[in-house]
Amino acid sequence: MSIKSRDKKSERIMEKTHSINLDNLKNISNDYILLNETEIYEFIKDMDDFVGLINDSLRIFKKYFPNAKYYLALEEDCECSDLDDIVAYIVNKDGSFDENYETGEFLFKDLLKLKTIYPDAWLKFGYIVEDDDEYYELWRKGIIDNY
Repeated sequence: MSIKSRDKKSERIMEKTHSINLDNLKNISNDYILLNETEIYEFIKDMDDFVGLINDSLRIFKKYFPNAKYYLALEEDCECSDLDDIVAYIVNKDGSFDENYETGEFLFKDLLKLKTIYPDAWLKFGYIVEDDDEYYELWRKGIIDNY
């Protein structure tokens, strides 16, 4: 096989892989309300394990908070302003702050198991459990800009 044909084959594989990644990314928006969609897609488009982490996390979120709304955002890392993280906001209006906090502790124990499966993505992913979504709805509607 010539170098030129190998390069073409590699190019086709890369195009196919990129297409699969974009399809996976689009599926995320079926389950999450994306607060800054373009930024999220740009951040995770080339990281297959990130899409897997987001999807596997959602299964755990739904186990503990089945009636919640799930928001996803790209945000500046709170510990280092030069870095960004994907943050999942779980808004559970069915429980009080204390109930959500307690349930969140159990959720974390299940979520921690994903650390070994997705070690790189895990470092760039977080979640917060809330009992009110007013702030996130304002962000989604463009009334406030958090990023």
